[in-house]
Amino acid sequence: MKTYAVTDGSMITAVVQSADETAKLAELFPEKSIKEIPSCFSGSKGDDIRFYDEDGKRLSVAAATEAGLVLEAGEHEASIWEGGKYVLVPDYTGVPYWDKATGEAVHLSLGRKPDESMTDIAPPDPGALWSETGWMVPDEVLSERIRMERDALLSGSDYIMMADYPLADKSKWKAYRQALRDIPLQPGFPQEISWPQVPEKRS
Repeated sequence: MKTYAVTDGSMITAVVQSADETAKLAELFPEKSIKEIPSCFSGSKGDDIRFYDEDGKRLSVAAATEAGLVLEAGEHEASIWEGGKYVLVPDYTGVPYWDKATGEAVHLSLGRKPDESMTDIAPPDPGALWSETGWMVPDEVLSERIRMERDALLSGSDYIMMADYPLADKSKWKAYRQALRDIPLQPGFPQEISWPQVPEKRS
């Protein structure tokens, strides 16, 4: 009993075991090529027989490339076994990309290319949104953050304004606290602001 590959061109259409000679098999498979292969042949129907050596083992990517059966993988490319042969597919695995809509990191699987919904520019801020020119932090986000920081500074200095706090002249602190309240009135707010200098806590 021998093993034969029935091929249409280089594509295997059947793998059969038969005691018949090649000529008799050719009558069973007209217009097909018949090739005797090792009994340990590792291929199957649908594979390209050119990607198997004389021992019936699949060629390595390097051997297939050297034989001219597949192009050498370039940058962001990889050779994979697909459809019965090695083919080149995009390989952006491990390359950092971010979703423009959410700012979340995108981990591309083998065979997937980045598209227009992604960018290789990391968002500089958790609140950044993508615009036509790149990432930007919306004014409302900056404004909210500044107000929160301003309010924390005001709350943190409330005790200084209490009547029993040992500071004879509190005018500088009054001016400082008013300057904090007036930060949203600065011309560059919220993109550009100037924080008032903190006065000393001693007389």
